[in-house]
Amino acid sequence: KLRVSEYVLEVRLWIAADGTVDRFEIRGSTGRPELDDELRLALADLRRLRNPPPRDMPQPLRMRVTSKMS
Repeated sequence: KLRVSEYVLEVRLWIAADGTVDRFEIRGSTGRPELDDELRLALADLRRLRNPPPRDMPQPLRMRVTSKMS
């Protein structure tokens, strides 16, 4: 579902020293509540980054998530 819609939103991630995702926030909406829920579930399923972040990395990490239909 997440790949068959067009949207742009920002995700903020807080990463612990061991690389686990402590917390996330979704800024904005896809415009469809069911897709917003799917995105929240996908982010909640994040386990751990392969490499831990640098100690001085600013938090939260901000990412833009874009989905475009081609």
